[in-house]
Amino acid sequence: YRLFHGSERSIARSIIAVHGFDERCASLTGLYGAGIYFADRACKSQQYAQKREDQTFTMLISRVALGCAYPTTRQHVDERRPPDNPDTPGRPFDSIFAKTGCGNGGRQTHNEYVVFASAQAYPEYLITYTLG
Repeated sequence: YRLFHGSERSIARSIIAVHGFDERCASLTGLYGAGIYFADRACKSQQYAQKREDQTFTMLISRVALGCAYPTTRQHVDERRPPDNPDTPGRPFDSIFAKTGCGNGGRQTHNEYVVFASAQAYPEYLITYTLG
């Protein structure tokens, strides 16, 4: 999949674009766990792209391998991996998918995708843009 990831410009340019994503930096307070978050709509990732003094924003378009995604309907705060997959005993799902209208108890307004291993995401394009 090609998905959007919003970020502060200095982080996107100096860290993610050079070294890739790092799930070890993810916050445990994330709604769907301590993973790397993506969206299929730029407007969702725009919420995390901080405006700079020159009125520009930065966003990444990334290739993301979701594997067998867990279709969630609830929050996963304080979790570091997806739930266990009953089809593969002892192994978790590969990612979490929060579908519009289903995730977060039905309050999810955009599709969100969360991976928990940096090898699942490649930052392919770094985009700088303005709104207006």
